[in-house]
Amino acid sequence: MHLLPTPRFVRAALAGLFLAASAGMPLSPGHAKKAPVAKKPSPPAVLVAQGRIRAMAPVPRPGSVPYKDAVVGIRLTGVKALRGGKLPGGDVLLYVWGMRDNKLMPAARYRTGQVLTLALKRWETVEGKYGGYNRSDLDDESVFALPTYWGDAVPAARK
Repeated sequence: MHLLPTPRFVRAALAGLFLAASAGMPLSPGHAKKAPVAKKPSPPAVLVAQGRIRAMAPVPRPGSVPYKDAVVGIRLTGVKALRGGKLPGGDVLLYVWGMRDNKLMPAARYRTGQVLTLALKRWETVEGKYGGYNRSDLDDESVFALPTYWGDAVPAARK
């Protein structure tokens, strides 16, 4: 008996079926057992922290730069967690909105020595979202070794 050469993709598919069958897996979708439904993890608690502005990068003036959105770097000192988690002691590097759609954001009014209370997120978790925006950084390169966070304003408590 003469066998015709089997195309490579057919051999690969047959090998996959053989492996699945030998592992006890069903060969047809109708016989597959349904996987248990995974529960969604609860969202992490918001980390609210407070610290004093030690240094701040300049916020661009709307219309003076060729972009409409800018993220601004701030060095906070004496940072302490108020709720939702723990923070490393000492200083942190914080990024916030300085300008959005050519409008100054609250950070444009921040001043050295001012105490801020913000909701923080680790920079690594939001870098994909905010890292592509134009950024005004501090002149001090040592800040890049600090733990880095994104900061959002904390909504005012209801009375």
